[in-house]
Amino acid sequence: MTPRTIANNKTGTRRVSPPSPPDSDSRLDHHGRRLRHPAPTGLPATALLGRPKLWLIPTVLTGLLAFLLSLLYMGGIVNPNRELNALPIALVNGDTGKPLTGQQQNVGTQIAHSIATNSASRAAGWRQLTRARAQDELDAGKVYGALVIPADFTNSVAALTTANATTRPTITVLTNPGKGSLGSSLASRISTTAAQQASLAIGKQLTAAAPKADGTQKLLLADPVAVTTQVGHPIGDNSGIGLTAFYYTLLLVLAGFMGGNVISNGVDTGLGYADNEIGPGTPAAPPSRSTAPRRWS
Repeated sequence: MTPRTIANNKTGTRRVSPPSPPDSDSRLDHHGRRLRHPAPTGLPATALLGRPKLWLIPTVLTGLLAFLLSLLYMGGIVNPNRELNALPIALVNGDTGKPLTGQQQNVGTQIAHSIATNSASRAAGWRQLTRARAQDELDAGKVYGALVIPADFTNSVAALTTANATTRPTITVLTNPGKGSLGSSLASRISTTAAQQASLAIGKQLTAAAPKADGTQKLLLADPVAVTTQVGHPIGDNSGIGLTAFYYTLLLVLAGFMGGNVISNGVDTGLGYADNEIGPGTPAAPPSRSTAPRRWS
């Protein structure tokens, strides 16, 4: 406020009155002029209900955004088995044994063909590879796991019907924790299920070929294959069980979000468009005349 000059007609003198104190609720525009209608103070919160434009539109937009994020993120993570399709898994047939009597292929080849051509499930995308090639793709992260049939598989199966049986045939499931705990566990479950189904199919053939076997032998022949699980591509101790990349990306998103808010508030405060609340005081810089007109240009 500027001082006011008051004239006295009787004496012809003039005196200057002190400037009146500014209103506590007065506001200035970016040119330093007082606004014609200062913002009201002491407005109750219930008065905002009569102004739906202040709260209705932000509420609807926030709810819509949360709904869309739920569909995009939670839709695939709530039931991953339902949406799983052609998960890359290596299928290694290392069986070098001769075919059994009356068969044209050894047991390992029969199992590999049965697994690869199974159209009942679309969850796995089997890749028939050699053992060395499968290891390379495990190391490169191109497959989530591997199912390995060993070289002596047919010989071990044939020995079960004789007195020379010492060990059960074994099929190995290799995991790849470097592809993440979820993908690796899904590949391990699919591979284990395929190996168990192959064991039951072999058991039916062996039981039919040994009608004079006793109860103990029939129990062994009904499910002859042992399934073992091993880590195909070990990862380091400080790798977050394969989730380091996920948590690092999440950290970058949070840091960017918080940093953007801090920078935006700092710019608005520096230009005088926002108050900077520090402790009990609320310092407010005057609007910058040089930068305010170009703030959003």
